[in-house]
Amino acid sequence: FPVPGASVSWSSDSKSVKFANATRFSDSTGAATVTAIFGDVGNVTVSAQVSKGAYGDRVVSFKVPVRAQQVSLILIPDTIFLPTGGTTIITVAVTSNGKPVAGAAISWFTTFGTIDQPLALTDDQGMARVNFAAQSAGVANVTASISQPGYADTSQQVQINVGGESGGGGSIFGYLPYVGVAIVVAVGGFIF
Repeated sequence: FPVPGASVSWSSDSKSVKFANATRFSDSTGAATVTAIFGDVGNVTVSAQVSKGAYGDRVVSFKVPVRAQQVSLILIPDTIFLPTGGTTIITVAVTSNGKPVAGAAISWFTTFGTIDQPLALTDDQGMARVNFAAQSAGVANVTASISQPGYADTSQQVQINVGGESGGGGSIFGYLPYVGVAIVVAVGGFIF
């Protein structure tokens, strides 16, 4: 039978969990709900301490599996053509559910040429920029990777043909089975 009006206090074994109004009262059906924001990924124990006069106190605990949000890494176009000795700017825009993700760590690596900073953090608009340069002809595979707590790590490559012929183009999507984060990479200061 339902117990309305019972005091329910919510807690967790993780300091990263934030409850909106951690103490609630059960409704006429005996249900008490709470909204929680989970800052860590993994199994988190959530506890509800229930109190109602003659019924005494009870504590109910359960595990909540917290998964990382999906990350899409979009590199458009998938091939860049650059003259020998040229430079270009590669821009990354990181969003989650349409909102910028500030402070995301973007790691950069290239197989040819140079990147001016191997690690770039996104700004308040979710943007990070690096400069790519190459002094001789060749093909560079530039990899951008994201690492941000609460989000699934992923990486993707763009190919830069230095001193080669132009053509091609398209998109590459790095997709993981969760929802929420998109990374858009732009080249030469233009977001595609």
